[in-house]
Amino acid sequence: MDWVERLQPILARGHGHLIRTADASPWLVASDVLITDHSSIGFEYLLRDRPLIRIAMPELIRRADIAMEYVDLIARAATTVETARAAVDAVARAFVNPAEHSQARRAVGAELFHGPGEATNRAIHELYALMELDPLSAYPVAPVRAGIPATERVLSS
Repeated sequence: MDWVERLQPILARGHGHLIRTADASPWLVASDVLITDHSSIGFEYLLRDRPLIRIAMPELIRRADIAMEYVDLIARAATTVETARAAVDAVARAFVNPAEHSQARRAVGAELFHGPGEATNRAIHELYALMELDPLSAYPVAPVRAGIPATERVLSS
């Protein structure tokens, strides 16, 4: 079955996008809801605390030998569906009540990710400590301004 071909009429109406790149990060930020089977992208999406719809794929889980612990974790934080019609209905419900499952999404996300979004700061802090340099806070980076690439920002004095 050619899913891209089947999805084209829906995508042409402007109601969705098919990710065709290896880096899905920009799409995770832009999306209001994510539909997945049992991809790791579903776990990453939990950090957005937005509705997650999981299509039940027991054969995929069996063939890929996915640990049931991970299956259970994502199932706790998502709306699980088994049919395309159920997926469409779940998307409609997600737009009406995006907070449904929010507590579970945050709990599973906290269980899987330590201090999301803070890794760079932690690493820099440790590097400065190892090099016995002043804390990075002594050298603040100029505030991010729209349209100024990171490579053009300079350290404040």
